[in-house]
Amino acid sequence: MIKVNVKDQRGIAHIVEIVIVGVLVLGIGGFVAWRVMDAQKSNQPANNNNSSNPLANVECKLSDKDICKFFTSWRMNAQYKVTSSQTADGQTSTSTYEASDNGKSYHMTMTVNGAPYEIIAVGDYMYTKDFSDNKWWKQQLPKAQEDTIKGSYNYDFDEPTSDTPAPETKEPVYKKIGKEACGNLTCFKYEVLDPEQPNGKQTLWFDDKDYQLRRMRLENEGTVSDQTFAYSSVKITAPSPTKDLAPNQYIVPGQSTPVTMPSADELKNLYGQ
Repeated sequence: MIKVNVKDQRGIAHIVEIVIVGVLVLGIGGFVAWRVMDAQKSNQPANNNNSSNPLANVECKLSDKDICKFFTSWRMNAQYKVTSSQTADGQTSTSTYEASDNGKSYHMTMTVNGAPYEIIAVGDYMYTKDFSDNKWWKQQLPKAQEDTIKGSYNYDFDEPTSDTPAPETKEPVYKKIGKEACGNLTCFKYEVLDPEQPNGKQTLWFDDKDYQLRRMRLENEGTVSDQTFAYSSVKITAPSPTKDLAPNQYIVPGQSTPVTMPSADELKNLYGQ
């Protein structure tokens, strides 16, 4: 099940950071951010018709070999595109997210309450589009915030170590539902049972040829997110023209004037924390 990768809530400064990052990750699903695993990934998709196919002899401790092939196939993905629709509190937001260089660069467009929002991240810099003049706000992120945002956009999965994991391990169980059409492909459909998210529901679809993730649906506390995945060459470059945005400034969807947030030290002095 998806977890939000922002867990440090000590003090007012941390809460402010969570609010800002929450705006940024809204388009990907509200409760996005897998427990991230820093794995080396190949640019080549799996191909079951190739005699050298890396999925042909996947080591698997589970009786379900298909889910093991899915885990292996996902780890090989260096670039992908996600189209997402999320409904929460009667409001629907949409987004597209493209990742390359193992998630080090990404391009996201979304709508938040009807307002467009677009960001590009390349290296240590994030660019936010100003729709009033079609220029891009350029911002060098502090290392801690950069890691938080990047971590929020890198997907990975908790892989079970056995068919019947012990409850104390809190490992998820992947329950095969069957097969059904997904676009012009045929997909395996799985329900993910996560003991750490008993009230949430997660469903995965991956195709029966390359074992690539094709769709993911998430339901949690009244929020529904439906995401589709595509795989092709993705090239992300820094946009232009740009104008500078300070590290403690942010662009709120629907506004072109930056919002300046107090620094952590200023908040600490203000609230005595």
